[in-house]
Amino acid sequence: MLKLAELDHGVRTAWALLLGDRSAPQRLDVSVSGFWRSFLAVIPLVPLYALACLSEAELVVDGSGEGSELPMGVFFTARFFALGLDWVTLPFLLMLLAGPLGIGARYVPFVVVRNWSLLLMSIVTAPLFVLHLIGFLANAILVIVLLMATIVFVRYRYIATRITLECTAAFAAGIVAVEFLGGILLSELTARLFGL
Repeated sequence: MLKLAELDHGVRTAWALLLGDRSAPQRLDVSVSGFWRSFLAVIPLVPLYALACLSEAELVVDGSGEGSELPMGVFFTARFFALGLDWVTLPFLLMLLAGPLGIGARYVPFVVVRNWSLLLMSIVTAPLFVLHLIGFLANAILVIVLLMATIVFVRYRYIATRITLECTAAFAAGIVAVEFLGGILLSELTARLFGL
């Protein structure tokens, strides 16, 4: 289980990187233990992800006009299954390809920063979902704000990737594209698997 101090340090470090502190990744624990413990960041992420799922369900219901038709149990199962897949797929693929891609020595820092940055992105967007769920933020406004946040986050992941992998701009852009589009693809495939 993550200690509160460890959680605070990971999120603060990820926040410092988001604000442009390129030395921030050096303050994270990139030992073997730190690598595995960074995956535990998914635990505090889960309730934040649940907010996002509730908000998404409301968007789907409002968009379809068939609120009673959405099987919420199946919907949440599919979304959380997709989260689990997304959380481990890229690290697993990069582990297999780290040698051929020449990033073996930088693989652990990349994954550690990725895990903490994903938690930070969920923390940053959580208030938007709360405001949407209580009716303070209209559907259209939520979508626009989330699109803007996505642009910021993609740039954030690009910078984090360049710093941690010490790679070229093109390589970092490719990794971020695979991560971003892969997440969308996994979500869509999981939704189809569960009949949504």
